[in-house]
Amino acid sequence: MNRQSYLDKIKEFEGFRAHAYKCPAGIWTIGYGRTSGVTSSSVTSKAAEERWFNNYVEGLEKEISIYMEEHGYAIVEYQLQALTSFIYNLGYGTLMKLTNNGKRSILEISKKIPEYCNATVNGKKVKLAGLVRRRAWEKDLFDGKLEASEAKSNPTAKDLQELCNEVSGSDLVIDGKIGKKSVTALYNYIKEVST
Repeated sequence: MNRQSYLDKIKEFEGFRAHAYKCPAGIWTIGYGRTSGVTSSSVTSKAAEERWFNNYVEGLEKEISIYMEEHGYAIVEYQLQALTSFIYNLGYGTLMKLTNNGKRSILEISKKIPEYCNATVNGKKVKLAGLVRRRAWEKDLFDGKLEASEAKSNPTAKDLQELCNEVSGSDLVIDGKIGKKSVTALYNYIKEVST
């Protein structure tokens, strides 16, 4: 997904408000979902929040890239975008939970994304329709379903093997001679067959 479309989608999910409000979880929020330094009397402008948003997202992307690389993941741009939206919404600590401190495979991470659709409202965990939609979009983006025309390679042999194991009767042999686009296409095809 091109950068502007992905940034616009995060802003669409967050919505914009110039005056502080309490989110469903009861946290003072302003702008495009910003919570840091917000009080009940906070007021902002769209221009100020655009600057904050762009700087914050850029910082998140760097942090996520470093974390994923340190844990042995070779993610591609659309997966970074999906994780950035996810972490923008849920906080950086959630990345460690999602990846189980780097122990989950890309396929396992993908399967976990939709589980994060609850918020604490009045002390109770509640599934929010907006979070269900957002997680579905993030999962599709993470899986490359929104990137068919510009797919890049990411799946490892381990990821492909996991998918092959899920496909009943699969006797696929990967000889290492296929190119990056072929690996991604194959990965997405097997993933579709296995779900």
